[in-house]
Amino acid sequence: VQDFVDSPIEFTDFTNVEPRAGAAFDLSRGTRQMAVTAHYGRYYYNNSVALSAANPNGHATRTYRIENDGSLTLINQSNPSTTLIDPDLRRPYSESFIVGYRTRLARSLALRVSGIFKKSRDFIGTVDINRPADLFDPFNVTNPLSGEAMTVYNLRAGSPSTRLYYTNPEGADRDYKALATVLEQRPTRYVQFIVSHVWSRAPRWRRDSGRVTAVRPSAAPGTTRTSSSTRVKDVRWTWTARTR
Repeated sequence: VQDFVDSPIEFTDFTNVEPRAGAAFDLSRGTRQMAVTAHYGRYYYNNSVALSAANPNGHATRTYRIENDGSLTLINQSNPSTTLIDPDLRRPYSESFIVGYRTRLARSLALRVSGIFKKSRDFIGTVDINRPADLFDPFNVTNPLSGEAMTVYNLRAGSPSTRLYYTNPEGADRDYKALATVLEQRPTRYVQFIVSHVWSRAPRWRRDSGRVTAVRPSAAPGTTRTSSSTRVKDVRWTWTARTR
């Protein structure tokens, strides 16, 4: 049986301003063409479909483990009617600052150098309020691939089922810094080439963090994971090159 409400139920409403500005300064002298550019912009992400998990008409889930004898052991269950949303939830956004220098080296050859800084804030993530960190017992194991010692966390048997709380978790901020150099040959006699080099750093990013939501590791009693909370990794300086 399904009923209908007289008016839509709104969990949260975002009203945001996205300021953007850019400028270019011509520094050309004689036949030498040069310019300096600058840009600032704020960009808000679209609302995450993950928020649909709070729909009380959504699907409830149960997760079982198949034992060796074929029996099933219930290890977790979720009910959308118990999912909570932070009343002060903020919409994720990114701010970018770009400063560039462009010059013509020859008739068809140009050089561009750009400094890029981008920061991403207020990522939306989930906190399992029924499974705090103290329900995970740490123990040391040997990594079978590298042979190195590592610590994993085992969810204690008898722990309550998941209850999610959508919020803006601390520690989910991400930054990106880069220095990009591009040498471009415009088409001349059917010949064109672009050579680019990017020196970049992305502190606090993780491999699976290219999304709007902060990742919530999942676990079940008797299973292990490598951390008891969402963690982000600091990526080292990386060099990349592209030719075309």
